[in-house]
Amino acid sequence: MTYLLSSNRCLRSLKACVAVVLISLCHGVPASADYVISIGTPGAENVDLEQSRANQSIDFFLGEDLGGSAAQPVSSVVAFFSLEQGLIEGIIVPAGTETATNATGTVSATGAGTVGYFGAGNLAASTISKESDTSFLINQEFTNAMQPVNDSLAPLRWFTVNVDTTGLAPGTYGVTLSSPNASFRNSMNRPVAARANLSFTVTAIPEPSSVVAIAILGGGSLLVRRFRRRKSQKTSV
Repeated sequence: MTYLLSSNRCLRSLKACVAVVLISLCHGVPASADYVISIGTPGAENVDLEQSRANQSIDFFLGEDLGGSAAQPVSSVVAFFSLEQGLIEGIIVPAGTETATNATGTVSATGAGTVGYFGAGNLAASTISKESDTSFLINQEFTNAMQPVNDSLAPLRWFTVNVDTTGLAPGTYGVTLSSPNASFRNSMNRPVAARANLSFTVTAIPEPSSVVAIAILGGGSLLVRRFRRRKSQKTSV
């Protein structure tokens, strides 16, 4: 009898330990549903900016790759992005003075929100801020912690960032989301993994000012040739 009681106690203790481990794993491991970030157009991983120039606006979109009963509303976001090349527009502002719309870009404001941007009307806090010449931060807290996220096939515009690509050589440059498994929290304040394989491309198309300069030079050269031709004809006569 003593042996059976001891065995039962050991079994209960083992079950309790397993339960503790499972609870810990549930809190420590990101949820299975992914938030998917796209750039330029809904669902895209690359945007072609064509020519290099200042003040180029890039839209980012947010969706989820699982729908129905597996969908997970978002409660808060602290997303830090960095550019491989190029400069973030605007200035670095003192902590506590960040805003939803500024020279760096636009994210939905609090209150009634900003029409056309994710989370409008359900935000207790929402800012976009320049952190360095090549990085910026999105900081949002949703009022009821239950902001739904559209399917990744039809994502909503999340924010717009303004960049200066002046002088960049033609090529493709990465846009990185730091800590993709810790940037988003669901309605239970648990991390949700994010996917963000993002980049922008600069092609070899000349700037409009260069095209105008070439046209002016070409026209001037043509006028010089005509003048020389007329002068030559008069001399011959």
